[in-house]
Amino acid sequence: MSLTKKVLLGSYFQILINVFQKLVGVISTLILARLLTPNDFGIIAILAVTVHLIDILSDAGSQQYIIQKQGITSDDVNTAWTIDIIGKTFLTIVIWALAPFIAETLDNPILTDAIRIISLSIPLKAFKNPGLMLLAKHFEYQKLFKLGMYQKLLSFAAVMITVLINPSYWAIVAGDIVSAVVLLTGSYYIDNFKPKFSLKRIVAQWSFTQWALLRGITGFLRSQADMLIVSKFFPTSSLGGYHMTRELALIPALSIVIPASEPLLSAISQSKHNQELLNYRIRLSLVTMIALLLPLSVFIYNYSELIVTVLLGNQWIEYHQLLSFFSILFFTYCVHALISDCFTALNKMRKLFLFDLVSTVFILTVLMLSIGVTIFEFSLIRGVSGVAIACALLILLNMLTEFGLTKLLVNTFPSFLASGAAILATITVENIGFTALHPFIALTLLSIIFFASYILCFLFVSFQCQKRLNENSKLLNNILSLGRIALEKIKRKIKL
Repeated sequence: MSLTKKVLLGSYFQILINVFQKLVGVISTLILARLLTPNDFGIIAILAVTVHLIDILSDAGSQQYIIQKQGITSDDVNTAWTIDIIGKTFLTIVIWALAPFIAETLDNPILTDAIRIISLSIPLKAFKNPGLMLLAKHFEYQKLFKLGMYQKLLSFAAVMITVLINPSYWAIVAGDIVSAVVLLTGSYYIDNFKPKFSLKRIVAQWSFTQWALLRGITGFLRSQADMLIVSKFFPTSSLGGYHMTRELALIPALSIVIPASEPLLSAISQSKHNQELLNYRIRLSLVTMIALLLPLSVFIYNYSELIVTVLLGNQWIEYHQLLSFFSILFFTYCVHALISDCFTALNKMRKLFLFDLVSTVFILTVLMLSIGVTIFEFSLIRGVSGVAIACALLILLNMLTEFGLTKLLVNTFPSFLASGAAILATITVENIGFTALHPFIALTLLSIIFFASYILCFLFVSFQCQKRLNENSKLLNNILSLGRIALEKIKRKIKL
């Protein structure tokens, strides 16, 4: 099977894995949104940030290292697995000891037990079979899909059972622990790799993972700085609304867009010695992602109130404007992740870390200066800051690879034009009297009209651009041919 087919098949199964997991997650969230209060979701947000912090601080970039490295041996895999276990176990112990202090700092003393229990999911996940990394490296995502399916279904069952018994944030804690246990046991069932504790390749791996670790820390601060500030300076209910709408906006990113781009890490890595092919794959990846992201972002921005009403219920309607602003964050989050993957595939971890360090300082400064504004203004500032950082990273990638930033901008023209046309189409239809319809029916019809208009306009504009490009190419070839003929005549006259 060719590399292109492997990448496409890998993307297909990655999308299946994450669509299924996120679909179950969305159903779970929608049920919990009607059973729990914004205050409960504020506590859930704090727990999520805590677990994410442990995961980041203990992440040695094992999977990225294994995927991008050529000529993998069992020592490489075993070393990566051992480093993961040591780091995550150690940090879990630290978090366990600091849990009372964390809870007191966030003015939520009841968080102590929840933080300690949910942190146990981190070392459980670390002990999973490292053979999963090899499956991803070789694009064998079918097995990963099955494991992900069972993992999410059993986790969902645990959440639902717990919330029926005790409607509180403990439902999320139970679901996270069950998810980790299923991943641990299932990983040894679907792959027969037998890991052993080893640090033989720690020196070779450290040259890569030191930057992955440092970048993970700065990445956490950059991506979660807003959550940390909101948890400290806004009421718990506002944190709950902020967290819920933020997660809702990022569902398409985490379930479809970013997972689908994961196999490109290996493809770009394998083309880094062919400059022309590398440039083409980078541009193609970015153009494709923007074509997917832009219409989704525009639709979420314009119909946030309708989306919140249908998906979360009326108790969350006061936070719908947050979803509008988070559509900007959704767009830049995905673009930033793909550009970062390009740096990783090219093994430019040091430069990526230095950029992340500077961008983290930038966004922390901007957000700290924003303390005192409303929660809605705060979310807008966060989204705009993300746009600035993503643009700067894209420029840096172009400086390093010269992939063709101008060509990229030209190729994204159909996406912008089609998005504008789709908005005009939905606005026109809305004037007919959509307000009288049930919110679910209105949202469904507007979605169909918007995305159908986008696809039709996008295909038409792309076809016209390609046609014009071919005509210009023919004209250029004719001019060059005439030039060569004239040059030959001149040469013959000179000889005479």
